Amino acid sequence: MSHYSYNSASDLNVLLQTMFPDSEIAKKFQLGSTKMAYLIKFGLSPHFHTELLAEIRECDRYVVAFDESLNKVTQHGQMDIHIRFWSKSDKKVATRYFGSGFLGHAAAEDLKMKFLSALKELDCHRMIQISMDGPSVNWSFLEKVKTSLERDPNDPHLLELGSCSLHIVHGAFKTGGKESGFDISQLLTSLYYLFNDSPARRDDYTRLTSSTTFPRKFCAHRWLENGPVAERAIEIWDHVKKYVTDVKKKPDSKSFATVKEHVNDPLALARLSFFVSVVSHMQRYLTMFQSDRPLVPFLSDELYTVFKSLMTRFMKASVMKEAQTAIKLSKLDCADSKNHKTHKEIDVGFAANAILQSAPQSVGELQKMSFRVGCGKFLSRMTAKLLERNPLQYSLVRNLSCLSPKSLATVLYSNSVTLDVFK
Repeated sequence: MSHYSYNSASDLNVLLQTMFPDSEIAKKFQLGSTKMAYLIKFGLSPHFHTELLAEIRECDRYVVAFDESLNKVTQHGQMDIHIRFWSKSDKKVATRYFGSGFLGHAAAEDLKMKFLSALKELDCHRMIQISMDGPSVNWSFLEKVKTSLERDPNDPHLLELGSCSLHIVHGAFKTGGKESGFDISQLLTSLYYLFNDSPARRDDYTRLTSSTTFPRKFCAHRWLENGPVAERAIEIWDHVKKYVTDVKKKPDSKSFATVKEHVNDPLALARLSFFVSVVSHMQRYLTMFQSDRPLVPFLSDELYTVFKSLMTRFMKASVMKEAQTAIKLSKLDCADSKNHKTHKEIDVGFAANAILQSAPQSVGELQKMSFRVGCGKFLSRMTAKLLERNPLQYSLVRNLSCLSPKSLATVLYSNSVTLDVFK
């Protein structure tokens, strides 16, 4: 659990002899990396797996979550499977790792075979939902699983809640970034690699700017986690400009050329500030749902809040006024320019707007308009992608909001008022 290596247990026999100096067993005990691995894999692991299996078998229903990634050691695709169930011992919903399947090819049929094989110890007819991310192959896999189970009419149907909304949000943000043409990812990546693993450049930067604060690494897979990366770039932007301008020996690298190009762009900071403002809209949602807790009752309301805050930035007020519910909001056409505000009315964020207003006279109105139009493209394309794939299209997701504490409190209050009236 703490990521210690098996070799770290090599001298454990010395510790045990110190703890139990009168024990003959401790004196003869030996432990190396191979024995440690054996004890964990064939001793501890089966014990805890048996305990988990017994607890899951007591449940009437359970949910399975899975994800695939590359195992760099075995050079195979690894499908990790987690089970979500009601734990009678802990009196709460628990999510536990159940097992893994290893893949060469990852076609839908391959995924189905490994998935069902990993769950062979369980009654799959008690499974009520499969949680997954959203590649097309996974949707094909899901249909094959439904077909192969040959469910009895009395068995529960697999619940449709859509794919992982966190993946959808990250993907939509990436799509919006590409549509805008701002090249934020290229800038932040180049900024990091300009100084990474280069003591000479770091020394020049520190000597010229008296700063020891360097860029952070850009994450190409989870775009919304790059808010702090962009904030760091804004924080050190003046230092970066000074380094690019004053360094005597200019680095002969693509990273330096890219950073220099953006440094000479008077609206580069505005683009970074806009990037940060959009991330801030999504941060609460990502933080809230990056959790093992059962949060589906809150999903509809939170998505409604996210969509409304994004749409308000570029959609006309008259259009937004007509969409007061989650289902109405999800049916709005974000791609239709007739529903969009003019470029001057688009909300680019407080910081970006301040930069535009204080921009030098060399920055013409055409450049400012181009920036605002790019922001509009970012917001409209990102929102359209979210609406296309979001879980709000599933009625179960929308209707489960009735179980949220806010909805329950509203119903209880209404009932109490009604009773008082009748009294």
